[in-house]
Amino acid sequence: MIILKKHQIHACHLIIENEKGIFQYPTGTGKTLIQSSSIANDIEASLTKTKKFTKGKAYVVLAPRIILANQLFSEVHDRLKKLGIDAQYLLVHSGRVQDDEDVDDEQDADAVLKHLPYREMHKTTRAADIKKELERANREKVPLIICGTYHSANRIKASKIPLRIVHCDEGHNTVAEDKTEAKGFGWIPNGFDDQTDKIFFFTATLKISEVDDGVGMNNEDRYGSVLASMTPKQAVNDGLIIGPRMHVVSTAGNVNEENEDAADSVAIKDAFKEHGSLLNGQGGKVLVVCKGSKHLNKLMEITKFYKDLRMVRPRSVRPRIPARRRRRCRH
Repeated sequence: MIILKKHQIHACHLIIENEKGIFQYPTGTGKTLIQSSSIANDIEASLTKTKKFTKGKAYVVLAPRIILANQLFSEVHDRLKKLGIDAQYLLVHSGRVQDDEDVDDEQDADAVLKHLPYREMHKTTRAADIKKELERANREKVPLIICGTYHSANRIKASKIPLRIVHCDEGHNTVAEDKTEAKGFGWIPNGFDDQTDKIFFFTATLKISEVDDGVGMNNEDRYGSVLASMTPKQAVNDGLIIGPRMHVVSTAGNVNEENEDAADSVAIKDAFKEHGSLLNGQGGKVLVVCKGSKHLNKLMEITKFYKDLRMVRPRSVRPRIPARRRRRCRH
């Protein structure tokens, strides 16, 4: 059973009480759990005595990258499943689902335990298909949960379906001077105003403008107010995350341009093993700083046990590292 932390319970109450706003929490403090729990709470409050969902509106969770959209889907799906909430799921992005077979198998097995019917997971970027998915969910009286990327968010808008809640993960990515759908994601903060009841932005780092009426997250007309926030120091003091520390991991072989990606993969595995040994075999988490999405995807292809790694959001661009035998990994 998942037990929410105090700040997560408070955030869920704020989502009930507000229509728009920002949640600023450090990475690792459970922002995704807040999103999934708030959706579950709203669905439970909407169910009839016969456990039928009749609100007729969809729930949307958006992320800047396909990898994160798939991760959000997995976590929202698992949360609702554990609560015994039947729902239809739709992925709206142009990529593939890494673990679609595993998800379907897991859902099928738990359907027996939770007495939920098996539901096929669909993926599309067509507005007409999105509309049909909501129509089907309404016929079956179950909620529709949409997980997608910011790149494909305009397809959700184009479908013109009514939305109950939109959660924007890594919400600082929606700060942009250009507010047109053709360029960037700057249109998103106000783009769903006529389509959704509520919209919220989750981030570890606020991206603000020099003036309050600019495009930054200090513009309350675009983003609402900061409903809740927490500093990394507060999160460490409250035991929600562990403070960073540095130790050097030795890897075998030399590093050059030809084998750099493979060497990175070895460094990740070695760091993971050494970090786990420091925790007496209890397992650990490794934050991998990548050069970008292409680098991250290549690492995941090379690293065979990537399914066991919690690949966290890329934070900065690493300069090219000269050939050497030692690399530093941050934990």
